[in-house]
Amino acid sequence: MSHRVVSLIVGMLVLSAGAVRAQVLGGVGVPGGEVVSLTVYGGGFSPAEDLSSTSDFSSSGTVGGAVTLWAHRYVGIRGSVLYAQTDIDGSTPAALVGEEPNVWAYSGDVLLRLPISTTPGTGWFFPYLVGGLGAKTYDFDAADAETDFAGNFGVGFEYRFGRWGFQVEGRDFVSKFDHFGVDQTQHDLVYTGGISLSF
Repeated sequence: MSHRVVSLIVGMLVLSAGAVRAQVLGGVGVPGGEVVSLTVYGGGFSPAEDLSSTSDFSSSGTVGGAVTLWAHRYVGIRGSVLYAQTDIDGSTPAALVGEEPNVWAYSGDVLLRLPISTTPGTGWFFPYLVGGLGAKTYDFDAADAETDFAGNFGVGFEYRFGRWGFQVEGRDFVSKFDHFGVDQTQHDLVYTGGISLSF
């Protein structure tokens, strides 16, 4: 059997399973009826810890996106990425003076949500908790890029009408910055608003 035939059969089985699941749970637009959600978002990126007594990363805007696979009406597995460009206030450490690093944060997250129905035809509310593990990369102008392990946790709220949804979320990215003579735990507060599309 050729690879193309096998790929076609596997693809049909996946699509069929998704369709059956959606029918069992009531279909897209009904709480728990979707299989995949795509989200784009933007907002703020606010480092909450100083690098030293005289320097810190400054706040900036952020943009990003996420793909969520719904394993259960209450549980989702999400891959997310966000981008921000910050700069460094202060004079130490000397290697970072004048740097405006691009910051990339990427993570695999678990979402725990509670679908709440409203009056039929007006949409649904989805408050949720999120937490995950991943990494954060500082892409410096002159210095070498540095990547650190990162964890994150937070809360969010989504209002959905049919396939489309509006989402707000707040997360704390926690990582260890141990570079250029600095050894500091970083807390980056990320607050975003976005649009989602579910299938």
